[in-house]
Formats: sequence, structure tokens, C-alpha cells
Amino acid sequence: MTLIDIGRDFSLVTGGRHRSGGPHSAEAFRDDLLVPALRRGDTVVVRIGGPSYSMAWLQEVFATLDTAGFSREDLARRIVIEADGEYRRTKLAIESYILGLPPSSESLE
Repeated sequence: MTLIDIGRDFSLVTGGRHRSGGPHSAEAFRDDLLVPALRRGDTVVVRIGGPSYSMAWLQEVFATLDTAGFSREDLARRIVIEADGEYRRTKLAIESYILGLPPSSESLE
């Protein structure tokens, strides 16, 4: 198992979608931390908490993982999102993105 705590291992402030938007972009997180952890073949626990996340950042990270060669089924089985109560809706949105679904209206409230 690999644990990635976004606030500790990446940044307390997340940026835009693309690297051109700065070092804390969704592309940087996905390509530099998440994809390498997934390529090692184990379960990846992503701990969210601390930073605030735009839906665009989350979508860029999690909805595009299938383009890196992972099946949605594999991603759903191997990525575990850890979140405390205040991040419950964020967790639901991430799980929807992993499955290739739009986030539920509950996750957007």
C-alpha cells in the first residue's frame, strides 16, 4: 500500500489543471505522485484534508487516469480515498470521477 497525503506530500495549496499554471497543478500531482504509485501495482490511499480543491483540479487528477493506461475498474479497486467528515462530498466527487461518472448533485452542494 502507498499512502499519499495531498497536504503533506504535495501541497497545502492546490493550483490549476495544467503545469503551466504552477507547481501545484493537477497534472503535477497526477503525473509525479499518483501515476507512479499506481504503476507500482499496489493499492494507493489518497488522503484528502487540509487543502481546498477546485472541482477542475479534482477532475483533472482523477477523471483522466484512464488515459494513463488504467481501466476504470482497476482504478476503483486500487484507489482508496481517505477523508474526514468535512471532506465527505469531495470524496464522493473523486469516486465519481474515478468511475467516469459526473459527480452527484450531493457532492456538489
